[in-house]
Amino acid sequence: MIASLFRRDGRWHCKIQLESWPRERRFSLGTTDKRVAQAKLQSRLADCEKEAAGIAPPRSVREASKRPLAELVALFLADLTARDKAPATVKRYGIALRKLSAACGWSVLAQATTASFCEWRKDCGHKPATQNAYLNAWSRFFRWLKRQRLALENPFEFVDPADTCRSSGEYRYALTAEQVSALLATAPEPRRTFYRLILETGIRPIEIRRLRVCDVIAANEGFGGLAGVPLPPAGEGEGARGSPGAHIRMPGSISKNGKTALASISSELARALVALRRPNAHPNAPAFVGVVPKCPAFRKDLGRAGIPSVDGEGRRADLHALRKTFGVHLVLSGADPRVVMEAMRHADLKLTMKTYMDASHLRGPVLAAVAALPWNHKPTGREAAS
Repeated sequence: MIASLFRRDGRWHCKIQLESWPRERRFSLGTTDKRVAQAKLQSRLADCEKEAAGIAPPRSVREASKRPLAELVALFLADLTARDKAPATVKRYGIALRKLSAACGWSVLAQATTASFCEWRKDCGHKPATQNAYLNAWSRFFRWLKRQRLALENPFEFVDPADTCRSSGEYRYALTAEQVSALLATAPEPRRTFYRLILETGIRPIEIRRLRVCDVIAANEGFGGLAGVPLPPAGEGEGARGSPGAHIRMPGSISKNGKTALASISSELARALVALRRPNAHPNAPAFVGVVPKCPAFRKDLGRAGIPSVDGEGRRADLHALRKTFGVHLVLSGADPRVVMEAMRHADLKLTMKTYMDASHLRGPVLAAVAALPWNHKPTGREAAS
């Protein structure tokens, strides 16, 4: 075992190596007095021996448990920003961490426990989806603390998420092809254009409001935006989507997964979007201001098309339901699940195939698949004779 003092720049430091350590470790004692340094060396040596024996947690963990929780949250959010996470993601985590710590009265890390979270969740009054969002944010925060050697465990790792199935309001239903046709046939402009945009690309309604002029690309000229770019004549290139170069770019700064994606759109839709953008707008200015539809207007358009805003199972149809419709009909078209996941810009296939799937649309394909089983196939008279 090694435990000795040495001076550097007028201050005392120590080096310690226990038998179980592969190499020595050096620590600053923060003093110029040798007697104080010797006392601190003995204290540090005792801590190291306890840590090595498993009697005490690491010093970094003990110190972090006493630090203000707001200070650690700020470090976590700063690290997310430094790793180029989407600003919306950083903001979402910050809101969840601060709101829950205030609601539970947590001021230091040691107070954030499984029991206190479950006690808060029991009477918080939030929807299950909001409870799960808070749980996910704190679980990720503690995973970061563990990697930084500031916590030994994640107290939220084994907390079961709230069951969203108990609230029918958490479910959206996907529109049928006939309902989509009726909606687009009866909805007035400019709302119809934005409905088509969601149905063609799966873009989230909130992302539409954050699109910039330069994010709508009308021709194959890079990311220059719409200004001064001629569109192809009506009807050209409609068979091969993307050949005219009409795209919507969804920057990582407005996407949940923080990744930039490019989705092709029809030239007809591109021309309609050009007509809706603000004239003479700067390329980095918001592309659509005051024209993006909201849920009350969407419900009116549903009623005009004869589509219920809430179906018989208590599921609702809102603007985000059009994104779900996009994913469901991609699956029904025979697209590979991995392709659908990429088109939806999801990070998890389970989210695509479970949360964003409307099983009621699969009844016909399921019946057809079951009927096609060899033992369910009834041979014709000629087949039976052979």
